[in-house]
Amino acid sequence: MNRGDFLQRFQSIDEHIRGLAQDMELKRAGLKELETMLGNKRFVKKVLSGLKNPPKNAPGKYEPLYTFVSSVTQNDILTAEEPILFKQCPACKEDKPVLMEYLQVYDSPDGDEWRKLVFVLCERDGAHNVQSLIRGYRF
Repeated sequence: MNRGDFLQRFQSIDEHIRGLAQDMELKRAGLKELETMLGNKRFVKKVLSGLKNPPKNAPGKYEPLYTFVSSVTQNDILTAEEPILFKQCPACKEDKPVLMEYLQVYDSPDGDEWRKLVFVLCERDGAHNVQSLIRGYRF
């Protein structure tokens, strides 16, 4: 084998490696998209489970309380028993119910923080935040 043949073979190996690297990057991007979709589905499942079985003791203290929202203002968020308020999902552009997660996000003897997080829930695209309120006491 002469030097030219050797270099030509090396060049084809190098091209093959570049192709494999490109394939790997495409698969990584696809995997990342699948992981995002799985995270969205898990969150939707968590919310639906929370709506079906709300916490009995101290809602929001040890586990989030999920409820439907009837109205949203700058100062408060009012809840509802049934889906009343709908907003457009930014991803699929369909009207979806607006829900709220109520949770104690910080607990200390010096003070607490309670959060109301409002979001549009899409079974396909997950949750899209609308508004968040935090107070140093229960709402």
